[in-house]
Amino acid sequence: MRELPRSFLDSLKLHPPPVPIDLQKAYEQHAAYTKLIQQLVGAVVLVPADENCPDCVFIEDTLLSLGSHFIITRPGAPERSPEVQPVKLTVEHFFKDRPTLQASMHEIQAPATLDGGDVMFDGACLWVGLTDRTNEGGVQQLKAILEPCGIPVVGIKVLDPDGLTLHLKSLVSAIGDRHVLVADNVAGHTLIEAATSKLKIKTGVSTDADAPEPEMSDLTPKARSQGGQTCSMTVESTLRITLIPDQLCANVLRIGNNVVMQAGFPASEVIIRGICHEQGLALHTLDMSELAKADGALTCCSVLARILV
Repeated sequence: MRELPRSFLDSLKLHPPPVPIDLQKAYEQHAAYTKLIQQLVGAVVLVPADENCPDCVFIEDTLLSLGSHFIITRPGAPERSPEVQPVKLTVEHFFKDRPTLQASMHEIQAPATLDGGDVMFDGACLWVGLTDRTNEGGVQQLKAILEPCGIPVVGIKVLDPDGLTLHLKSLVSAIGDRHVLVADNVAGHTLIEAATSKLKIKTGVSTDADAPEPEMSDLTPKARSQGGQTCSMTVESTLRITLIPDQLCANVLRIGNNVVMQAGFPASEVIIRGICHEQGLALHTLDMSELAKADGALTCCSVLARILV
């Protein structure tokens, strides 16, 4: 994780928020986030803030952790390039001081660009969003690192017709192995179609997670309009998709048997709470509204790592 700088007011934003960021409230929200993550994972490495980097709290964009692989990214926004070196040094020092731990360090090289917010592992495949922040070169370098280890990497174009989507994970996140949440809006539906094409899979829709599997067919406009429905995407195994009415809530953190979601969205909470009840997971809600004003979601503020001994 990384501390929140006072310069956060100057962070990059797709659109100016209707109500400006309340910095004191942002600090309180980030402190609550940090406390909860510490409770759920036990040990947290906190990188100091850099006042010259207003977006540095969004550490996910600078570092990926996949198994024993730690990948230093190359953010697509030039203003964010200075965020990378302190994160890289922190990871290097962490493992230098613990020589018995297993880790493999990699770094994305120019001209490739890659934001961690564009990367999602669904339990079987790594989705990489092609956005203004991540290019095809970033996808290819990830392929070179991970596919020899048996992790398929697929680049998926993320379209943003409404100008509200910064990253892949602004629209989708994994709530479990082979189960993802997707925003129930035009951008989310477009992403499902793009994933269907790129992953060469078919889709079927059920409005009841316990109903028998439907015939494999394209998503219909009528089916798309029903929040909380599930879709089945069949490749070698089934990928379950649940549509979420509030885009911000399509981004959740899954930590062990815990799920963390944005507070204040009752329609989305009913759906996510139902999934947690079904799977025996504990649901936690956090108000991160001030960080959301800078296009930040829950996954943006931390990098979850499983350290192999």
